[in-house]
This record gives sequence, structure tokens and C-alpha cells, in this order.
Amino acid sequence: MKRLIALVLLAGLVAGACAGQVAGAGATDSGIRGRAVAGPTCPVERADSPCPDRPLVATIVVTDPSGKQVKQARSGADGRFEITLEPGTYRVEGDSSTSMQRSTPPITVTVHRWQFTTVTIQFDTGIR
Repeated sequence: MKRLIALVLLAGLVAGACAGQVAGAGATDSGIRGRAVAGPTCPVERADSPCPDRPLVATIVVTDPSGKQVKQARSGADGRFEITLEPGTYRVEGDSSTSMQRSTPPITVTVHRWQFTTVTIQFDTGIR
């Protein structure tokens, strides 16, 4: 009987610990993820010779609606990034390490609880 009581108490402790992890997981289970890309990469694009945008290492800056910076991250060599955020509305923009590439205007995104919003941050290479 003592073993049964101990087992029930242990199961309750484990369930309580798991519930605490889920309840506090909002900041790590929501945010934005995406890619930073640069294009165009060819002066003339043709149907038989596509010229896709290329991944770009860039700093991704996240601000709140008032313009205050909330977070920033650096995309990898493949252009991919992930930033954990609390649910809310944010503006996301890119800042490249070279002055030749300009980011498109900021993107307004809404982050929902337990979800990641996908964005593509595009940089203009100036090739025409």
C-alpha cells in the first residue's frame, strides 16, 4: 500500500513538472524564422536560364510597434535565421554587412502563441 501511495505521489510530481514546462514555454515556442536572400543575381533573367536569389548572411532586426529594438539575430551562410519572441506584432528588417545591398522596407509580422511566423527578408543587389 505504501508503494502505491508513493507511486501516485511520484506520478503527480512528474505531471506537475511537465505542466510547468509547457506553461512557461511561450517565449521559446513562438517567434519568427525565415531566410535572408539577395537578388537579382543576374543582369538579365531568361526563362531557360533562371537566376534565383542567393542566401545572404545578414543581421535581422526586430522592433516593437513603437520602433524600440526587441531582438536581433544573424542569419547563417544558408540565409536561415530563427528568433524566439513572445506573441505580438513586430517589424522585421534586415541589415547587411555590405553597403552594396539594401534591405526591402520593414515587414510587419504577427507572432501567435506556440507558432513561428515565416518571413523572407529580401536584399536588393542593385543589378539591373
